[in-house]
Amino acid sequence: EIAAQQSGSRVGLLEGRLNRLEVRLKQHKGHGIVDWITTVKSMSGLDDQSTGRLCLIEAEFLMLRKQWIQANQFLKKALGCFVGQTDRRGRAKTFMQQGYLLLTLNRLEGAADRFAQACGISPKSSLEWVESQARLIEVRLRLGWTQGLPKQIDSLWRITQNNADIHHMAHATYVAGLLLIHQLRTDEALVRLQTTHALSASCGDPKLRAQSMEYQGGAYFLAERWSDARECQKGLLFHYQLRHQRDHRRVAMLRLRCAYALDPSVQNPNIWKVEMHNLEHTFVHVQYWWWMLQLLHPSNTNDQIIHYWKSAEAVSEPRIWDIALYSVLAFMLRQPQYEVIHALLSQEILIRYPVHHKIFAQIQEVK
Repeated sequence: EIAAQQSGSRVGLLEGRLNRLEVRLKQHKGHGIVDWITTVKSMSGLDDQSTGRLCLIEAEFLMLRKQWIQANQFLKKALGCFVGQTDRRGRAKTFMQQGYLLLTLNRLEGAADRFAQACGISPKSSLEWVESQARLIEVRLRLGWTQGLPKQIDSLWRITQNNADIHHMAHATYVAGLLLIHQLRTDEALVRLQTTHALSASCGDPKLRAQSMEYQGGAYFLAERWSDARECQKGLLFHYQLRHQRDHRRVAMLRLRCAYALDPSVQNPNIWKVEMHNLEHTFVHVQYWWWMLQLLHPSNTNDQIIHYWKSAEAVSEPRIWDIALYSVLAFMLRQPQYEVIHALLSQEILIRYPVHHKIFAQIQEVK
């Protein structure tokens, strides 16, 4: 970027600034991004490809800020720019981001469609193809579309080995771990997810690293391995703190306290001595976990339980995928103390985990 300024190269300066924005987004460094976007927009003579990249950057930034509607608008604009330039890689990245947006909002069939489109226009040697394949497999598992899935994962693994790329192998190992959870092979799944964690750390993919840790934590919750669950949440706390992902960090902190509350060997009233400033302005998933922690207090009255549950219901949309949350809901469903909301708990489990509630229940039975 400095060299471009010294040489007076407008194209080089534009490329340098777009690269800077993409790196800052990857590192979850949101501070100053708006100013840099404004600076790039003010540059004269932006072509369609550069405009598409800038729209994609703005969309990713808005997704980090949970501004889903505005992000989707920028993704549509980016797609239009890339189609005009016949930029297949740009289109693939845009389809992937649309898939991630829909996956976050639990619109699984739409997410499957976008990831499939990204796969269809990407060469098998590219990271875009491997990542889209992995996400498509993850969505298929969430939907219960498992016919032929083991063969698809084996095929993905062979292709990533031929590509001889650690980053590619990390994605293949990740979905192999998810399939093993689906097959009730939790210990084997944890080995794959731990391997994914190591591989993604070595190739610098913080998103995949966090996803592997999230699933590890969920598996520990299902198996009621509370000490391991707490260590995993502490790891996530550090990961998100380092990247200034406040909402994710708060969820990890609340899960950590719930893991203490659910552990029968721990009797510590300090678990509930926590404050959440501006709770009503935090992301709904943070608020939902806050009310789960309040519900787990052993001295709650029926009136308090009803109040906390109604508060949780008010912030249940969008329902974010979170395996650890199933363990909390299932625990309360088993306890006589929560009989006043048992019917509501059953309904919530069916809504959140329409395919996986039976699988998770079986994992808890054989723990």
